[in-house]
Amino acid sequence: MSKWWKWAALLLIIIFSWVELQYVNESSPEALSPNTRKLLHTLFYTLVALSGYWGWYHNPIKWLKKLWLFVYIAIFVFVLSFGFIASHSAVFSMEVRDTVHNIMIYFISPIPFLILLVLSSMKGITHHPKH
Repeated sequence: MSKWWKWAALLLIIIFSWVELQYVNESSPEALSPNTRKLLHTLFYTLVALSGYWGWYHNPIKWLKKLWLFVYIAIFVFVLSFGFIASHSAVFSMEVRDTVHNIMIYFISPIPFLILLVLSSMKGITHHPKH
């Protein structure tokens, strides 16, 4: 039964990622105001994080759910902190801002979920040997 949840979550993540890429990230600068764009990035990031958590919730390997949640919360706090500091100073170069943007886009993609999916299938790593 847990496999069904994982595949449904992956499908949701792919859909959210595609919509974000097409209509937010790759849209013309005139299409959305900077604040609207930031809000939509945050919304899609949250939707992907919640979808992934939902997908790992029923998995018997509990540390996968905890790892997913920890990483997504940590990245969210990092990006929010960076955004707050960057909006109140000119300390960061455009390259640094682009790197932080790319980190957020990476975590909106299905790649982190797929990495955990591969880890969850590696029995020697994720399961305790039976004695």
